[in-house]
Amino acid sequence: MEASIRIFQPGINISQKVRVIQLHGNKLNNEQLERVCSNLRNIYGLGAIPHERSGNAQSILVISNRSLNGIRVKEGNWLVTLTDRENYKTLKFIDQNEREDLTDLVVRAVYGKLEKSDGYQRMDTPKIWYDHEPLTNEGDIVAYRRYSVSGIPIDNEGIGVGLHVETAFFTNKTVQYYHVTNQIDRFNHLTSRQEGSKGTLLYKLGRKRLKCYFVEYCDGMTCATTGKLSFDGQTFENLYDYYTKKYPDLKFNPNDKVAKVSFDGNLSSGVPVSANMLFVRIMNDALPASLKRLDKIVPFKRKQAEAEFWLKISESPVSNSSLRIRTVDWQPGSKSAHQLPLPSILFNQNKTLCSPSSRNKHSYNKYYQDIKQLLDEVGCYHVPANIPRVIIFPFPQNIPESLRKRVSTDIVNKISRLTGKEIKAEILTYQFYSEVFLQLKNVPHGMVFFTMTNDPAIYYDIESELKRFDIKRLTEKTLFEQAEFLNKNRISRWNSFIDLCAYDIVVQMRCIPYLPELSSYYDAMLVMDVGDKSKFFGVSLLINKIEGRKLIPIIVSNTHYKADSKISERINERQLETRIIDAFNDAKKKARFLPMNRMLVVRDGKICGNEQSAVEAAHKSLIRQGVLTGNSVVDLIDLHKTSVKEIRLTHTSNGFIDNVLEGSAVVLDNKNIVLATTGAGTLKMGTANPLMLETKMNLVHINNLEVVKYLFNSCLFNFFSPTVAQRLPFPVKELDDKLKIKLLQHIPVRG
Repeated sequence: MEASIRIFQPGINISQKVRVIQLHGNKLNNEQLERVCSNLRNIYGLGAIPHERSGNAQSILVISNRSLNGIRVKEGNWLVTLTDRENYKTLKFIDQNEREDLTDLVVRAVYGKLEKSDGYQRMDTPKIWYDHEPLTNEGDIVAYRRYSVSGIPIDNEGIGVGLHVETAFFTNKTVQYYHVTNQIDRFNHLTSRQEGSKGTLLYKLGRKRLKCYFVEYCDGMTCATTGKLSFDGQTFENLYDYYTKKYPDLKFNPNDKVAKVSFDGNLSSGVPVSANMLFVRIMNDALPASLKRLDKIVPFKRKQAEAEFWLKISESPVSNSSLRIRTVDWQPGSKSAHQLPLPSILFNQNKTLCSPSSRNKHSYNKYYQDIKQLLDEVGCYHVPANIPRVIIFPFPQNIPESLRKRVSTDIVNKISRLTGKEIKAEILTYQFYSEVFLQLKNVPHGMVFFTMTNDPAIYYDIESELKRFDIKRLTEKTLFEQAEFLNKNRISRWNSFIDLCAYDIVVQMRCIPYLPELSSYYDAMLVMDVGDKSKFFGVSLLINKIEGRKLIPIIVSNTHYKADSKISERINERQLETRIIDAFNDAKKKARFLPMNRMLVVRDGKICGNEQSAVEAAHKSLIRQGVLTGNSVVDLIDLHKTSVKEIRLTHTSNGFIDNVLEGSAVVLDNKNIVLATTGAGTLKMGTANPLMLETKMNLVHINNLEVVKYLFNSCLFNFFSPTVAQRLPFPVKELDDKLKIKLLQHIPVRG
């Protein structure tokens, strides 16, 4: 196994002599100290970190082989002067108290070298870099290689630099171009604004590349007609006046149009900028099929791109230092690398699918194929007695009657076989979708398979008007595309489409298609997450310690308004404690379960504020209620679905580079674990994208392998597509989906 990490020489014995630089002038806060460090990186290509800020003393640590005495750093209304008295400090990796600082400082020095490199450019954060030259162009879309660079301290190894390669897509036309040429629909499609996206933009200002979000286009306004503006305590006659005075070496056109953008994601107000300097950052959903594949980088191509990156910045990626980096990727040893077995799975009629006896991509692929085969053969493991016996199928009027009847009949027939119940279809047709809402007004609840027109606004109206129903959505475009397989007599492709729809529906009807072996170590998993735009948060609960003859796990997933929505990621402590307890109370209504001894709590993203205190308070309350035993233990971890520290794992055999198998894990240290939940067994395109886990509580007691085993096994709840490994643990995915739906119910977006 290999990780996309390169280790600095000489491993754990690495040390670095650094300058201790005093700052004199204004007293700075932590953010301003970081700005001083950024200034040294941007201008001089140096790695620097804040060191001390107490009383009147304030200092930074810098890797530099020359004096920095007398350098002045000014931003806004503050100014500091660097005082370099040749005072040095040596940081050592073997010193646990210095390890984090040394890693941070070294990787910042790598950023400094990249800053001075001709081959790369960055957008905002120094952790993410782009090739100067595009990968390809197609129409108004241009693709660039993108690199995420991160520092990772690794036990028994030293300082690693993780490299993650992606493809990023931008327009080669400006926001001004799309509006002046009346291509607003094209602009909305590329920004995905119809689907509720903020619309991510690239702001090119000379050599600066800044990320921002589209607020509005100021029709009729130019840089010369904005009126007076104030920035950083200075007043300017207009935007053109600001540009020419702030950036005298650049050329600007006073007649360029103006758009308002947000640099912090808050769309309630915007900052005016030249629309002729704004380019769209295009997400994959808005790409043509020909370009979508560029982002699916196979392991061989990814390793090639990584090698080219390291070649460009050489074996000495730290300026002003003798530190060198190894020329090969890190290969974790047996103490760090682990291969989790695939769990055995229980099916209806007491059928069991055992874990493969051999661990290779062919046996793993067969295992996932066997899941579907057994499910189709014996039906769902658990079917509630009260499932809906009628599924409602609204169709637009332009869908041919024969197609309406075929898709609805095939779906209910498949669901009848899976559930062992007779399920019927009720077909509705509509010209305006309000007609469907009116017809279902007096229906208390049920299951709706809603075929939507291609008007994106209907998505939000469905979620808002049909809150009482479970809903499976399909666009008429997708339905017509699938119907082509019928027309071409490709029945197997049509049947695959029907199967995926049916699996989705039976899960929404509270059926459990099959049950993977979960954990004998943990009795439950609790997941906490904050939704996009921070308006809602959620708590999801999976309990696998159940009383009764048949093991039927309890699954609860609730979403709530966030009391402090202005504080983006942090969940209010009292609110979180209450909702955790509510989730267990809801679970009690579903089934009886035994008092639990150990629970895994997963924070999707990063634990913030006093959330840990909320978990601890809820733990004590649940002990008093008898839900948890008196000596019960709660383990808390952060789960990062996406982060700058994304690491890719590959396997090389006989010169062939492939993905690792599903369930491959690498322990970086006693807190950080990388887990590949997808892999070579089912992944046909691209490279497996592992999860990064960071433990937070009970570090003395926590068993890292039991954590990853529980998370990985719960990924086998891949009911929606049984033949493909699911990346996210089921409670995480369930909550993620519900938060997205909750947001759509709350914010209807038009056109």
